[in-house]
Amino acid sequence: MNLTKISSVLLVGIALTACGGGSSDHQQTSNNPNIPNQPEKIECIEGIPKNLKTAGSGFYDEEFFWLNTDYDAQNNEQFVIYSNILKNGVLFQNSTNLLKNALPLDDYSDSIDYTLTPSKLETTNKSRLTSSGIPLGYILSQNNDSAQFVMFTDSCNLSSDFQVSTHIKRIDLSGKKISELFAYKVNSKGQKEYTYLTNNLVHYMIWEKPEIGEKIKNSQFTFPQGSFIGFNDQEIYNVPAITFSEGDNVDKKTLDDYISSHPLPTGESWKKDTMGGLNVLYAINSNTGKYVYGIDPIVEMKGNLYNTEWAIPGNFIQYISDYETGQEVNELYFNKTAIQTIADAINATL
Repeated sequence: MNLTKISSVLLVGIALTACGGGSSDHQQTSNNPNIPNQPEKIECIEGIPKNLKTAGSGFYDEEFFWLNTDYDAQNNEQFVIYSNILKNGVLFQNSTNLLKNALPLDDYSDSIDYTLTPSKLETTNKSRLTSSGIPLGYILSQNNDSAQFVMFTDSCNLSSDFQVSTHIKRIDLSGKKISELFAYKVNSKGQKEYTYLTNNLVHYMIWEKPEIGEKIKNSQFTFPQGSFIGFNDQEIYNVPAITFSEGDNVDKKTLDDYISSHPLPTGESWKKDTMGGLNVLYAINSNTGKYVYGIDPIVEMKGNLYNTEWAIPGNFIQYISDYETGQEVNELYFNKTAIQTIADAINATL
C-alpha cells in the first residue's frame, strides 16, 4: 500500500539522544529537555511513546478518514477507506468496514527503513500494525487546524529536525452533491487540474475506471450538514529530511560514478555533503546554491548507494506544487459524515 507521506512520504523529521533503557521488550527512553508540556524523558517501546501528551485541541481530536486505492490478492485495484485517530500523542491508521469487500490494512514492514537529517540517521522500520493500528507519527501540539507533527522513528525522536509544522484547510460540503469533489480547472497547457482529488483517485476514477468515476460523480447522494473534507496546505520542514529503504540501493559503486552517469540540466549541479554521519549527494541550483527538490538525493551507507526521497526546508506543499499539477498531490481527509456519504456512493457502484 502507499504509505502516506504523512509518513511517508508525507512527513519527515531529527534526533533525540536515545538513552538505553535496556529491557527485553526493546524499551528506551529519549531525552526531551526543550519541548514544552512534555516529560523530560519519553518512555519509548518500538516507536510508541508511553507518556506523550498532545498539547491543545483541534483537528486531530476527532477521528478522520482517508480515501485511497489499493490492490487485492488478485492484483485488482479497488477503493479503500482507512481511519486515522490520535491516541496518547500517536497518530494511528486503521482499516474500516465502510466499503463492501473491504481490504485489510497492509503491514508497512516493507516500507521506509531510515530517516536521515543533518544531525542523525534514525531507523523507522518498526512502524508495524499494532492493536491500535499502524503508527504514522506523533502530534506534539495542535491549535484548531494547525499542528506540530513529528515523523515516526523507532526511538520516538521528538527533536526539531523531525518536526513538521502543518496546517489543514477545510472545505465545507454541507448540502453539496458528490460531484463537487470532481471540480477542476484547465491550466495554460489545456490540462485538467483536479482541485480535491488525490493522485491515486484521479488515476483510478478518471483514467483507469472512468465508468466507476462517472457513476460516483453522477450519484444523487448529498453530504449532510457538518460534512467537510480537509487537506494539508502547509507542511513546513526545519531541515532537509531524507527517507529510504534497504531495497533502494543503486548499481553504482561510488558517488563519483553516480555523478558521471547522471548529468544534470544546465543551471544545476551535484553537491557532495555529509548528513547524520553519512555521505550524501544532492542537486543544487548552480547560481544560488539552493536545494533542487525535484531530483532525488543519493545516500552512501555501508558501502552501498541508496536512491532516496526527501523534503527540503520550507513548505513542502509549495515545492511539490511546482513539480506536480493540481491540488491532487495532497492527501484528502474526510470527517465521519462525509466519508459515510462517499462510502454509500461507492457501494452503490459495486
